Amino acid sequence: MKTSYKYLLPIAAVAVIATGAYGAQKASAATNTAGQQSLADRLVQTFGLDKAKVQAVIDANRTAHSADREAAYEARLTQGVTDGKITAAQKSLILAEHQKLKSERTANQADATAKTQAQRQADRAAVQAEIDAWAKANNIDASWLGGPGAGGRGHGGMDRGMMDNDGR
Repeated sequence: MKTSYKYLLPIAAVAVIATGAYGAQKASAATNTAGQQSLADRLVQTFGLDKAKVQAVIDANRTAHSADREAAYEARLTQGVTDGKITAAQKSLILAEHQKLKSERTANQADATAKTQAQRQADRAAVQAEIDAWAKANNIDASWLGGPGAGGRGHGGMDRGMMDNDGR
């Protein structure tokens, strides 16, 4: 009988912790769906700042990071040409298709928020099929293009387009 108490306390402790974590997760989910605040709103409330100025800084930062990613992507393609992995003509085709996909993604961004997760996944799969077909038609490894679903980042997949053909 004494040995059963030895196991009862740890089991009870795990049950209490699990119940608390489950309740906290449910409360957090309810709060987040009820009204998520943007980063700008949280900074304005916390530090008493001008929202327009805070949003301008966030937007400028986002633009700078986007420009850095684009420059790195183009540098990776240039290195691919230098290394003989793609031709200069293929690089031009890739950059043109990349810009087309980027424009489409931006244009469809507002619609994506109204869709379910399953619908967004189906859209990403359709775009990836389009990328694969384009790459095959142009005799280019699809990993050079990247695009939605191509990488592991979940928000555009640019990582895969930044990799060498051997996956590094």
